Amino acid sequence: AGNVGAITALLSGVPNPQQLAEQGFKNSNFFLHAVEVGNVEIITAILAGIPNPQQLAEQTNISGVSSLILAASKGRAVAITALLSGVPNPQQLAEKIDKNGMAALIYATHRGHAEAIAALLSVVPNPQKLAEQIGIDDALALTMAAFVGHVGVVAALLSGVPNPQQLAEQVDKNGVTALMVAAGNGHVGVIIKILECIDDVEALIFKEDINGMTAFMHAVGMGKAEAALVIFDKAKDKTALLFKKNRPNLPAAIEEMTPEILQAIVKKYNQPNY
Repeated sequence: AGNVGAITALLSGVPNPQQLAEQGFKNSNFFLHAVEVGNVEIITAILAGIPNPQQLAEQTNISGVSSLILAASKGRAVAITALLSGVPNPQQLAEKIDKNGMAALIYATHRGHAEAIAALLSVVPNPQKLAEQIGIDDALALTMAAFVGHVGVVAALLSGVPNPQQLAEQVDKNGVTALMVAAGNGHVGVIIKILECIDDVEALIFKEDINGMTAFMHAVGMGKAEAALVIFDKAKDKTALLFKKNRPNLPAAIEEMTPEILQAIVKKYNQPNY
């Protein structure tokens, strides 16, 4: 699959180029191999040489893997761009899920391929919809990246959509945001990146899950002092962050603090700018 001229001649010289391109796809063929190694010239030549490139791109092998999911899993950003640019409906291709209920973006996120994510979001007409797509087990791309602490992936997701605030405020079935997940796991870099990328920091900081817990309280509850301090530092209404009772049956954040976190907060309050 290294000779573009040969591929082009082959496809133009048979009565059914579509069938030839799809031949052996269920196991393995030259198209999938080109995707796996990121051979843009071959990918482009094949898609341009058949009557239905969408059908080929959406076809899956015996493992249920499509060409785009393969490219996303391998982090082949150039292959992703070639695939999405070579079909009439890139949004449909990008949103297509496999037998596990996951689309290409989720696979790229899971593997930590920030460049692949940027490629996916840059070509589709509705990147916001793609980034907010929910996978199996309520999987959200931004939440997944926040959980493992992958700052690059978080940055790629938020910078690749027209409304990063909306993406950051997306919640799972428990009302949990990516900021809450990052806070509870102590991923300071992710917290900083999320708050850097949105306009209304206060709204996200004070957003509550179904138990009335804010991101700050997630950090406090898990004893993540540095994460709690970063959120505290970014909040405008610091008193409300510390003392507000989100639900009648829940204590205020300050009542849940470890001595380490409390001392860090007190130190902040004792600085002149506070």
